Amino acid sequence: MHAEIRERGASARHANRIAAVQFLYLCVQREEKAFSPELFSDFCQMLAYAPANFPFARELIQGVLGQIPFIDGQIASQAIHWKLSRMAKVDLCILRLALYELFFSENIPTLVIIDEAIEIAKALSSSESGCFINGLLDRLKDRVERPLRQVPAKASIRLVLPCGNAQ
Repeated sequence: MHAEIRERGASARHANRIAAVQFLYLCVQREEKAFSPELFSDFCQMLAYAPANFPFARELIQGVLGQIPFIDGQIASQAIHWKLSRMAKVDLCILRLALYELFFSENIPTLVIIDEAIEIAKALSSSESGCFINGLLDRLKDRVERPLRQVPAKASIRLVLPCGNAQ
């Protein structure tokens, strides 16, 4: 798939995000709760990826796996009439990745995060997944005070809790 991504002209960061979603999906299937360097190396070897070409994927994977309780709580709070256990696992992995970036990555504009998640959903999931993911991310983006289109200044990201308090 990596060569296919490159042929379509996708950026290195996009390719890293796709690899991160694939690895997160593997973790869900294997019920892995923590990052394993050995599993990541095996994963890269299985897909003919060079681990050295995926440092951003590794960073994203470690971040997502370290924040799953928080991220899943955010998803559950907005996934009206949907339990996480009923969601397509690929969609859940895409949402986890996007929300990790939204809440914890300071150098990526909000709209880029949402657009990337939608594009990955179109590539890896069903035709309805892009709309589903867009709807959830659109509601959740308002929980973070940051610019939509520019890279936010380091001190400008604040979490807005549902009761109106900020952290």
